Amino acid sequence: MKNYIKALALVATVLVSIFSVEAQAQAQDNSEYTWIEGRVFDQATDSVVLGATIKMNDVAVFTNEKGMYKLRIKQPTSYFTVSAPGYDTRVIEWRGRARVDVA
Repeated sequence: MKNYIKALALVATVLVSIFSVEAQAQAQDNSEYTWIEGRVFDQATDSVVLGATIKMNDVAVFTNEKGMYKLRIKQPTSYFTVSAPGYDTRVIEWRGRARVDVA
């Protein structure tokens, strides 16, 4: 019985160590990225623009049903583009902001 408890404690210790290393690696990986999020909407009607494309470098995302987007960029540039069918493509200056709403 003592050997079983020791073995169980050893397995628990190993599992905790593995998860700690993985969580630390994941946190380190996310720290290399910049997150930019916001809402794309029609300024005249204040309605959301569903499926608008937000692009910076080679990374592109689409707005959801609420007009929201979240862009994860490893090496951000100063500008990104927003485009949607029926609207002119916009070039938006980023200026380091974490949230950028686009009308």
